[in-house]
Amino acid sequence: MRRGVLKARFFSCVAVAAVAAGGCASIFNLEEYSTVDAGAPTSTEDARPPPATDAPQMRLADSAADACASPLEAGFANACTSSVCVPFDNVTRIQDYIRDGARPALPAPSAPAEAGTSEASAGTGKADGSAGVGGADGSAPGLPACSSMPRPVYMIGSSGLTSIAQELGALVSAIPLTVVYTIAHACDGAKAIIGNETSFDTGAVTASYWDAAGTVHSCQLDAASEYADVGLGNLFAEECLPLPQGAAGIGDFLGPVTPGAVVVPTMSTQASISAEALYYAFGLGGAAVAPWTSHDFRFVNPSSGVQWDFGLDIGVPAARWQGSLVTSATQNVASVATSAQPEETLGTMSTDLAEAATTSSAIKELAFEDYGQGCAYYPNSTATSNDKKNVRDGHYPIWGFAHMFSKVNPQGVPLNPDAADVIAYFTGNKPTPTGSFLKFAISDHLVPVCAMSVTRSVEMGRLEPFAPSPSCGCYFDSAATGTSTCKTCSSSADCANARPYCNLGYCEMH
Repeated sequence: MRRGVLKARFFSCVAVAAVAAGGCASIFNLEEYSTVDAGAPTSTEDARPPPATDAPQMRLADSAADACASPLEAGFANACTSSVCVPFDNVTRIQDYIRDGARPALPAPSAPAEAGTSEASAGTGKADGSAGVGGADGSAPGLPACSSMPRPVYMIGSSGLTSIAQELGALVSAIPLTVVYTIAHACDGAKAIIGNETSFDTGAVTASYWDAAGTVHSCQLDAASEYADVGLGNLFAEECLPLPQGAAGIGDFLGPVTPGAVVVPTMSTQASISAEALYYAFGLGGAAVAPWTSHDFRFVNPSSGVQWDFGLDIGVPAARWQGSLVTSATQNVASVATSAQPEETLGTMSTDLAEAATTSSAIKELAFEDYGQGCAYYPNSTATSNDKKNVRDGHYPIWGFAHMFSKVNPQGVPLNPDAADVIAYFTGNKPTPTGSFLKFAISDHLVPVCAMSVTRSVEMGRLEPFAPSPSCGCYFDSAATGTSTCKTCSSSADCANARPYCNLGYCEMH
């Protein structure tokens, strides 16, 4: 029996990390997967990055294996890669930019920007930005009480992670369990469990739940359903609450990696952007970065986990970004996709939104060049691929884990048994009753932890090498792109010593 991939952190007086044990079948639910014979393995990590230039054209890294530095020698961001490189010219694109010069200081924050704006307080009374169905007294006539649902598991979380709640809700409805989801913003999941924030505290009147077909329904929040069993978020709790000595009795269970992307309308001619350009555009405002010169078409949401991650990376706190306010994931997508000025439009969102079939035809991702990086890279190896190669190997740094927070016993087990089941499906420690959450995560343009080769222990912290065991990188490639260079297998007896383990129908190293 092999050890499972990293699944949870448990808060105590001092936060510690824990590794969840489990066999391959329990983690991957092997009976639910199909494989495709992709032929013999080949290496794609045999190219060095191109020289750091600001040429505007897109190009592939040239191949010179003897000059290629390892990730630990060059740092993951500048290591060998065959991914498309799209340089960004800071000198010509940023007004008054001086190469190697200090960045101008951020302006003093105004009161509204410092306070931020949560998705639950944007004038609608609803965390998802919709008008809701409640009456003047805050009730929702005609809807069933959320507490009347079959075996409800109450969850509060980010609007950007609603697709995860929806999938889990559909998977467990056959038990029957009911995931009752209050849509809020990035930090409300942690606040609900650690700080006992209620659904009513977020401004919500109703919650969502799903049937086996994934169809959404609404229910009336009541006194029996206001406290969450599970908090769903895309930030470590320390980003949301002051926790100098941890939080006793709280489990932080890690799920799929959610990459963030800088996005523009597909009609835009732009292909890349740099951390410096984001600092000037969103931190300093004004018309400093061509062609993003209009405050009206730079969309910001201080309560977005993706904006928070970009803010940590570029040095502009999310609450101090300057632009036109959007208050939910849905409004963010619509604002970028339907902008009247595509060339001036700029925003950030998670890849599950940016790459979804319903939005990818109207929105495209820009390659991102981080500080100290010689090139801009997409989350994927190219603008149109789906392999998340640069996220998985460290060339693309903007990503965070999806987290589920829950109150736990001293052994780290959630106190609510039904909530424990939902969390186990989320992390992969328990086979789902129907469908496959791993398949869903990949199809939703997220990255299961078992497909990553880098990790981090704090939000936007230093990347470290990571070897998940068991791993699913080969299966990820097959499911995400339709092909894999790994050898197919029926059991580990079919695998060579270099890749001795048969996971999900492919020979893996771990």
